[in-house]
Amino acid sequence: MKFKCPECSKLFEAEGTRIEYHSPIYGPCAKYVGYCPDCNVESDEYREPNPGKKSQNYEPVSSPGCCCSGGSCGF
Repeated sequence: MKFKCPECSKLFEAEGTRIEYHSPIYGPCAKYVGYCPDCNVESDEYREPNPGKKSQNYEPVSSPGCCCSGGSCGF
């Protein structure tokens, strides 16, 4: 399995250990953790970013309220 260290951002391969926990939202869950070979920090399994998802970082085209530059759009 692939893991990514939250401390040094290193990607590494390890066998991993299954940890079961209870999420207040999802109920019983499990995840795999591995230990970074460089800094020995517990690391979660690495998952590739989904290229199909659109970025949530966007700016509105205009500010909320009247869309007319003169301020008299008749709405």
